[in-house]
Amino acid sequence: MPDSFETLAVDFDGDGLADVVNSERDALASAANHLQRRGGWTAGVPVYIEVTVPPAQQAEAVATAQSTRMAQRARKASEWAAAGWQAVGSGGAPRPLQVAGDPMLAPFFPVGQPGPAFWPAPTSPRSSATTIPSAT
Repeated sequence: MPDSFETLAVDFDGDGLADVVNSERDALASAANHLQRRGGWTAGVPVYIEVTVPPAQQAEAVATAQSTRMAQRARKASEWAAAGWQAVGSGGAPRPLQVAGDPMLAPFFPVGQPGPAFWPAPTSPRSSATTIPSAT
């Protein structure tokens, strides 16, 4: 964000300075402003949904210790749910996937497999989806 500090930094603590180094409130508000204005994020909407990978499909996921985006495997949320993928609820317990509008989603493994799996929410301007996954 350094290249866009002047246009995106926010003085959220009200001290007259947008100080992303010494003010946690300014830093968080500036990051949110950056995500909203440059990334298409909508306040109150999750940026990602953590999901469980069904055991039978874990072998299909790339088994490495490297971050892996699987955009080529994008499918509708209803197809993922039918294949047994579930959202991770509070406390880490799997729960039925609830996604508004049935958007196309692709898995993301930030540390490879085995490891956690996520679906980034389709909120970017590059996405044609207008509905956002619900984590509730």
